[in-house]
Amino acid sequence: PAHPSSNPHSTPAPSFALCRLHPASRCLRTMVKKARFRNADRDPWPSERDKANGPFIDFVLRELWASHADEATAGLLSTEESAMARELSVDLKAYLAAKQAVTRERLSWKINQAVLKFRRSQGLTENVPNGYLLQKMKQVYSFYSAARNLRSQVSLYMFQRTVHLSIAAKEARKGIENTYTRRKRLQEFWPQFHNCGMADLPSAARRSQGQPSKGRTASTVDLPALDAERARSSSSGPSRSPLKSTSKSDLQWKTRSSRSHCSAGSWNWLADSQDSQLASRLSTPATGRHRSQSLSTVGSREEDVPLFFEGPQATKSSSAANEACGLRSYIKHKGGIFPKLIAESPPSKMMSKSSLPSLKPNDSNGWLESLSVPDEGGPLMSKGKFNRPWKDIAGSQALKVSKVSTQQYLMTCRSEGILPSTDAFVTGHSDRLKAKSKAMSDKSLNAISGMMSAGPCQVQEIDLEGNRSISEEAFLTLLRFLADDGKKDQSPPENRLKRLSLKSCPGAAQDRPLAELVSLLSSPCLTNLQSLDLGYMPISVKWHLPLSKAIRNHGCLKTLSLADTGLGVRTSGEEEDLTMLCIVEILSSDSIEELDLSWNCFGSSGFNFLGQKLVEQGILKKLELAHCSAISSKGVWISPMVHLFEHISHNQSLQHLNIAGNHLDFRGAMVLEDALEFNSRLKEVDISNNGLGILGLRSLMRLLSRGSSGLEFFNFENCSKGAIMDGRTDIQIFRASRPHGRYTLDLSRPYHRTLLRMLYKTADRLKLPFDQAFRDLTASPPYSHPSKSAAGIYEVPHEGQLAITFAMEKALEDLTIGTHNCRPDFSAVLNCHFDLLRIRPAQSKLIAMLAEWKRNEGLRDEQAAMIDALSKDFSLGYAHIANMCQSRTQTWDIVASLQCCMQQGVDLERYLCGLLIPNVPDYVRMLRRAGNLFSFNPDNPTGRYKLDLSNPVDYNVAEKLIILDNWESTMRLRDGQIDISQVGNNSHARNVQHAGFPLPCDLTDWIPLEFDVLELDYSSTKRPPPDAMPLDEETFEIMVAAIQEASKRPAIDRLQALNLVSDKFYLSCLQLRQLLGLFKDAAFRQEIFILFFNRLADIQNEKIVRVRFDTDEEMTAILQRLGFGGPFPFMQPEQCHFSMQLKNYDERLAVSLLLKLANKEKISNLKNPKFTHADGTEDPLPL
Repeated sequence: PAHPSSNPHSTPAPSFALCRLHPASRCLRTMVKKARFRNADRDPWPSERDKANGPFIDFVLRELWASHADEATAGLLSTEESAMARELSVDLKAYLAAKQAVTRERLSWKINQAVLKFRRSQGLTENVPNGYLLQKMKQVYSFYSAARNLRSQVSLYMFQRTVHLSIAAKEARKGIENTYTRRKRLQEFWPQFHNCGMADLPSAARRSQGQPSKGRTASTVDLPALDAERARSSSSGPSRSPLKSTSKSDLQWKTRSSRSHCSAGSWNWLADSQDSQLASRLSTPATGRHRSQSLSTVGSREEDVPLFFEGPQATKSSSAANEACGLRSYIKHKGGIFPKLIAESPPSKMMSKSSLPSLKPNDSNGWLESLSVPDEGGPLMSKGKFNRPWKDIAGSQALKVSKVSTQQYLMTCRSEGILPSTDAFVTGHSDRLKAKSKAMSDKSLNAISGMMSAGPCQVQEIDLEGNRSISEEAFLTLLRFLADDGKKDQSPPENRLKRLSLKSCPGAAQDRPLAELVSLLSSPCLTNLQSLDLGYMPISVKWHLPLSKAIRNHGCLKTLSLADTGLGVRTSGEEEDLTMLCIVEILSSDSIEELDLSWNCFGSSGFNFLGQKLVEQGILKKLELAHCSAISSKGVWISPMVHLFEHISHNQSLQHLNIAGNHLDFRGAMVLEDALEFNSRLKEVDISNNGLGILGLRSLMRLLSRGSSGLEFFNFENCSKGAIMDGRTDIQIFRASRPHGRYTLDLSRPYHRTLLRMLYKTADRLKLPFDQAFRDLTASPPYSHPSKSAAGIYEVPHEGQLAITFAMEKALEDLTIGTHNCRPDFSAVLNCHFDLLRIRPAQSKLIAMLAEWKRNEGLRDEQAAMIDALSKDFSLGYAHIANMCQSRTQTWDIVASLQCCMQQGVDLERYLCGLLIPNVPDYVRMLRRAGNLFSFNPDNPTGRYKLDLSNPVDYNVAEKLIILDNWESTMRLRDGQIDISQVGNNSHARNVQHAGFPLPCDLTDWIPLEFDVLELDYSSTKRPPPDAMPLDEETFEIMVAAIQEASKRPAIDRLQALNLVSDKFYLSCLQLRQLLGLFKDAAFRQEIFILFFNRLADIQNEKIVRVRFDTDEEMTAILQRLGFGGPFPFMQPEQCHFSMQLKNYDERLAVSLLLKLANKEKISNLKNPKFTHADGTEDPLPL
């Protein structure tokens, strides 16, 4: 902080000055420690040279110090204007707005200092207490600590949720085969693949006769030429010829195609060789043909040799062949990394009869007998083994268990000419058939069915989802096998089929497969079935009821999917009784916990019946109803799903609800909020792809923040855009921040019943008796207040017409007057109203709400909707706003919109929120966005307002004006004062228009819509107390001098500065007349008169001010805005000109007052009266 001055009675600085830190001072804890040792008698305020006159000026100076510290220290950038000119040189409007803010803050600062000095001299304001700066610094530190702790809690919450989802995903992946397991399984499967079905005769028969198979089979492959070459090299000594260098052609055997040939059993290494000379060597002398593509065997016995090389050149050719395939040079080149598996084979076992490796069917001594190359250091590779993909790593000779069912499957694939599958179920390593989206054909499914019928085969899961090519006959074969197998199977029920998925299989939706399936479900064959997925199958109507009955009678089924199966509405929007019967049968099951009915079509009757059965069943945990709402005949935006929501309030079993894409608007969201407010079981709701808009998001955010609700997560993607309502619509809206208003309800509509229940719950929270909260009640038939059920839900009637006015003045009056023991000022009224109705989220729900904000990071529309919703119903502080600013680039938008979530007078938190903005241009954007809020003076609200209700800040100002209007009207009625409003409704708002049209009702009963522009003149009737003292001449001269210093600035800047401090002092009529002389424009003189009219301490002398206006039209314009009742010149009505519209109540009242005065004195005092009828004709006025 700046060095304190020596004046112990200097005026207090605003909160922003108390928190101004040097850029180097980042640790507030150190500041607090240092401040404790300061002299308590010294002034804690900055010196005059270092004072920041307002939050924006302070921000600019901070940016100046941060970016140009050296220049600023040298005095090169000593003014805020130079810094703003540098930062805002591109945007002229932003620069003008910044200069306006600087002028406003400087002028209001100077006037405020002079006024505070005057009030201290009169004993109206206490001096600053000792330790005030230390107290403020502690508050700043507490705010920063709270923000840091909240950030940690939100991060921990999101981490815990991520871990939870990861564990759930890991559990779901337990059945997924990993690479190692798949490799081991295929090593066991490949011998069957090669030994079964690839020969004309069974392999077992050939082995029994001692004959090799004709097909490609697994056998030992020897490379004796390498051993022979090593023996010759070792005998010749060190002077051996060098080996041929490795080239690309030497590594032909490593190519992908060669490996594929290996896996199929053909060692065709030289198929792509370009060496014609080597190719000619490797051809047979008799025919010259290549034999590598049809290799069979090269064995150790004499009769097995001449398959590949024939004639006396076989030994000579072996060396060339080995060199051609690249083995010798490759092994020599990689000798350092080849393992030495076993000891060197003796020379006696080195074979010279064959050259290239071959397949030998009856070899039992291993695949590669020996592999060695000459080297000085001993054998490079004593034994080299090339493991076929189907050969066990440990060197097992055959498959551990030869499954008959797998052999049958391979034989069927051979006979049908189809490619065998390597699925774990087919290879015999799993009891789960997972063929999702495998494009299976009838032959493939028949082969699997035959495989299961060939031997004992326990199947626990069959997943055929997405196989659209399978026909009715193939499914019928499979289902019949399941029926036959179930009759024969003597295994325990827990080993039988548990999951069956025929999703998106139209072949299974035909009559015969469905008949077989219904029979299976009703028989003991599928007694252990726990999951059945028949989604997206066009099931015929005649099978709906039999299938539903079979599902009901199945006592073990827990998960059922009937998505897009044709349930629901059939023709002309009328629901068939068949749908009701199906819902009864399905939800009468005692075991189903997860139900998917998405993409079916239900109307209001269907949803109503579904809700009733949900309450009766009471065990369903997960319900999927995405895209199920039929379009109602009442309008596209009225979703029949709201009939279901009313019943969910009585259900205590649901934990997950999916209602995406059901034409829900803000009314559906309101019904859902009412239904789930006291539901502690439901954790997640998916409401995406619905046109909720801002109003619907407000309902969801309120629901998420309620401590009585168990909701922790909701998905609202593509919900930010809602229905566009006309300004003259009759749709009624519930506002949690101000529910006061007149409601006309049709109790046969779920939304209107919800509105009534929300009003009753609001009365409960405010502790208002029903006879005081609900006024002017008219109903047909007669209506009585409902009672609560055991679940705490108001049981309102479902028919009848009701019109009521909800009033909460009693609660507000008890709180404000009870707290202050007197009639408080307007700021205290707004703060009490804020405390009563603004929602403060519970700590656990606050973390969930901020986590929801972070989850939507990057979704601009969704986050903008959340900001709008929070700004209207919630009470937030610096810690909450600071956490939100971390996950969005447009920080200024968050700070501007959420300014209205803080109480009046919390300047310290507002200032700290401003410091979250990263740069001056963004700060200026924030000022422009929240301009009406910063210029609003709640203790002197009289003035002209033009508010864009789509802007959350302007909407908040409109709500404050409505609250003050209602409060003043209540106090006037309580004090017995007469009505001087424009239309005779005790309202202080005049000339009210929304979207260019007059309001259809009183402003206090009107529910502000969130679009278009609201224009009004507010004329407060709050007057100075009898002992009010105007400013003394010295203070007034300081104020006038400050205004004159800013005369070069636009008049609107000076007017805004005066508005901000107008509640701090009173003026005399003579001072107001002098103040008017500082403004040249007549429009601004009118504004000054209206601003300070209610601050005149000697209202009896107001004629002194009237004569300052040159024309009668100026005074008439002022009276049109202030009203004709309050400013009526009772003391000195002489020389006053009146022009009045008798359609207005207050102007008729003014005419009546004039006539009474004229009757008391003499009628001739009314000079030149003139009356014009509405049709334009002039009345002669015979008196």
